[in-house]
Amino acid sequence: MTYELGVPRKKPAMETAPTCPTNTASLSDESKCADYAKMAGKSFNTADLPNYPRGCSDRIDHPQFAGVWWNSAKEGTWDQQEGAWWNQHQGFTGEVALVCEPTMPHLTTCDDHLAQALTAYWEYGDCGYWGNDYNQGLCGGLLSGDCPEFWDKPENSDYIIFSEAEKMWEGISAEIKCVRAQLKSFVTSTAFTQERIFTSDGKGNRKGNIGEAVSWKGAKCNSNCHYLWHAQYECVETATTEQKLDCIKIITGSQAANDGLLTVNVDAGGGMFEVASGSFSTGSTVLQKCFSTKIQGVQVQNINWNAWTGSIEVSRDGGATYNAMQCDDCTVAGRTTNIVVDGDGDAGNQASTTCLDGKLCGLS
Repeated sequence: MTYELGVPRKKPAMETAPTCPTNTASLSDESKCADYAKMAGKSFNTADLPNYPRGCSDRIDHPQFAGVWWNSAKEGTWDQQEGAWWNQHQGFTGEVALVCEPTMPHLTTCDDHLAQALTAYWEYGDCGYWGNDYNQGLCGGLLSGDCPEFWDKPENSDYIIFSEAEKMWEGISAEIKCVRAQLKSFVTSTAFTQERIFTSDGKGNRKGNIGEAVSWKGAKCNSNCHYLWHAQYECVETATTEQKLDCIKIITGSQAANDGLLTVNVDAGGGMFEVASGSFSTGSTVLQKCFSTKIQGVQVQNINWNAWTGSIEVSRDGGATYNAMQCDDCTVAGRTTNIVVDGDGDAGNQASTTCLDGKLCGLS
């Protein structure tokens, strides 16, 4: 079982209750709390105190009550009452931190060299898949453990180069061709979060605190390899991934009176800008264009008496398929499979969806 501690809190900085780290939650039952106490080599105690953190907590720097506590209290509050901070526990000394468990499972595949290339870790000794402290620089170094949400290729390369893994598996970078990876899960050990990296062997020598480290027990994992922190990424974009572009297609209708004037604006993430304007003949293409960013919206307008009628469609898959847009603020709202845009109001019978009287109509 993997446990993580929240930040230790002490007075006077305890205006609010201690909390668990991101992607963790307070231990759900007393047995887990007792298990943590055994693992940490601390005393285990139980109480029913309305003015103390609920659930499992680790208290330090108290001459009598240091240790792990399971508080079963359900009533009362331990922080602010009637405008006074901590008036229920005036004599609190030392520090206390919640004992927590991950809510997001840590997924790492020990027998997959491609998945292991997309990791970063700090382990005791030299037992990790790629050797000692693989890829620690990605996370700001051993003592930082600050792994970014996204891991992007360098500007001078077509994909991420796994330089340390290449020493053992030549060509692995080209095999993966990963342009961008995203953090899938990140686990920190109690030894790391509480800065108890080393312990004493009782003879004046220090040793790795493997009792508060984490290890994996999955297929082909080395359960005797103990990590202070471990990050697992997954590739979300490769050099061979086809980018799906947003496209717009506007076609003038084929009926005799469908030709006319039209102005079109598109917002592709940077605000509205004009992409087409003029007089368009029957059956002609007003616009067919793809954008490297998502189309956020479209505007159409005609301030001339010569109405334009046709279809306006967008594609979210690079032009493979198109679908009509929706005009909710049109004179007569509806789909743009057939829409008339007119500077006055005498062409409303040309289409089921109408944008009349020179109105600037927004499509989505």
